[in-house]
Amino acid sequence: MLEGIFDTWGRRGRWRAGGGWGAALRWLAALATAFAALGAPLQAHALGVRVPGTANPWLAGMPDGSIDPPDSAPAQSPVLLSGLDLSRLDVLTFSVRGGVANCPATSTSTFCCPECGRAFPRADGPVPGVDGATEVFTHAPVNGMSNLRAPINSLIGVFLGPSLPTAGPTPDDLDFSGSGLGLDFRTLHPQLKQTFFIGDGLTGRGSGERQQFFVPEGATRLYLGTMDGYEWSNNAGAFRVRVPAVPEPPAPLLLALGAAALAGWTRRGARGRPMGALPA
Repeated sequence: MLEGIFDTWGRRGRWRAGGGWGAALRWLAALATAFAALGAPLQAHALGVRVPGTANPWLAGMPDGSIDPPDSAPAQSPVLLSGLDLSRLDVLTFSVRGGVANCPATSTSTFCCPECGRAFPRADGPVPGVDGATEVFTHAPVNGMSNLRAPINSLIGVFLGPSLPTAGPTPDDLDFSGSGLGLDFRTLHPQLKQTFFIGDGLTGRGSGERQQFFVPEGATRLYLGTMDGYEWSNNAGAFRVRVPAVPEPPAPLLLALGAAALAGWTRRGARGRPMGALPA
């Protein structure tokens, strides 16, 4: 059947003998190869980091000696996700394992780790109401970065530009309580210097859809830390965080390839008919 269709097209002048369908397939294969070759350098493996319980996000981007009493940089500084070119990324997703507690690993207190005593809770933090766990904790705006309402012992992040976070105004707080954004959001658009909840990166507690975090304009750095209300220095545990970093091909590249494809196809069509002739 396909041969009959191609033969019909050939008789109508749309395909030339020895060059029509076969040449088109060869040309499309070359185009696909070009896409792969040009796209390959843009791809990157997922980045992985360890975020200890002692990582205080309100010390992000601050020089050594800076404080969020009683914590100080660099001892309690959060983790910079290095190797991530945020200028080429629009959306990030996170895969998170492990857990932290706002108390030493030797503590038997169920208040420090409300969900399970010495077994640390997951990245979404403890379950509210279990063993006296509150829904959210807060931390005052410090070093130019916003306050945050989020579960204690959860994974949080903050985007920064190239300047010190103390420069410019402090953004509004984000509220991840049940009466605010909650923890089951599908997308989030944090601003620069606006601390935000990441948790386990899923809409549910250990399950659900992968949440999408949009990179704010001007972001050059992403720091990861943990949620606490005071004194990260005696916290325990750690998160293992993986961030896929595969940017989309830039628009100029796609436009150039599309123009090349159109030009090539037009030239082939023109060769298959007399000058000035229109397709039948």
